[in-house]
Amino acid sequence: MIKYLFLIAFQFFAWQVPLYSYSQSLFKYDIEKITADVYVLKPVINEYRWVTANIVVIVGEDDIVVVDSGLLPDAAREAIREIRKISNKPVRQLLNTHWHGDHWQGNEVFAKEFPGLQIISTVKNSEAIKRSGMVWINNFYPKYLQQMIDGYEMEIKNNKPAGSDKNFNANELELIKEGVGQVKEDLANMKKINPVFPNVTFSDKMIIKKGQRIFEFYYLGVGNTVGDAVLYLPNEKILMPGDLVVYPSPYESGAFSKEWVETSKKLKQFDFNYLVPGHGDVQHNTGYLDYLNDLYAELFRQMNDAYLRGKATIEEVQKMVTTESVTKELNKNPKYVYFTKNLGNDFVPNAIRDSYRRLSIGIY
Repeated sequence: MIKYLFLIAFQFFAWQVPLYSYSQSLFKYDIEKITADVYVLKPVINEYRWVTANIVVIVGEDDIVVVDSGLLPDAAREAIREIRKISNKPVRQLLNTHWHGDHWQGNEVFAKEFPGLQIISTVKNSEAIKRSGMVWINNFYPKYLQQMIDGYEMEIKNNKPAGSDKNFNANELELIKEGVGQVKEDLANMKKINPVFPNVTFSDKMIIKKGQRIFEFYYLGVGNTVGDAVLYLPNEKILMPGDLVVYPSPYESGAFSKEWVETSKKLKQFDFNYLVPGHGDVQHNTGYLDYLNDLYAELFRQMNDAYLRGKATIEEVQKMVTTESVTKELNKNPKYVYFTKNLGNDFVPNAIRDSYRRLSIGIY
């Protein structure tokens, strides 16, 4: 059962969250080994737990490089427990792909556990963490977590889900009470975060060599945020673009723009056998990236067509350009039918809204 206020919080940024067991009290990860020394920690998220990012673990001859640090210190601690099962080598570098909290708010735990840790990001992302990231910690997360708590407690008081006439059974009531406790725990931990910011930054490209392995860090332009960092391992042909790629449906995280289309196209310049998205399953070919690029292009084509037909307001464009109109065109390519089935219902209308928002106030 999906709770009303939970959806309000997620629809604000069009996040789609899978539903798993309610009984989870700690952040948990499924571990996927994609090559001999590269692992993906894929978070298991329940209905009450806020979304957190994939964490990539790259084990070298002497040390470890990690991509993203999780939503909360607890998420980072659990990630480190899993890393310790893989290797006892120290983590020397940590990449923050962008400023959304689930990708950097666990930095403090990694920094404490591994003294001298280099936390890497783009110059623009480092600035965005200190600006927008702190707004999320101080305002966005507390506000919506508290709304979730209030909503769940009202359901408990009424003994039924919001909008339903059917009472909870004993098991359902116990589960939602447990869920409220988890959200309260997250809210308390959010208020205790000790922000630790990137201490190594680059503008366009940076290369690090460790033995036979080469790490290529890139800034390709405005995309999911203003400062998305991309990591590429050319020898292993592994691409890690953060939330520039999210599977099975893209996140429209409060900003969408023509610049994102151009940045996403640049990901095709990399020769990869594995693409590790910021969220979701590892991709083993270019099929999903091709779909994303065509999805974005089709969305803007239809928006431009609506404008040329005299549809000037957000509401007018949203009536003309819909999930159905976009997927209908994409489905002319049989390879895309599987992907369009998983496209979140909120992506197209929110992308239109936030394209206008980007033009009017330029927020990322």
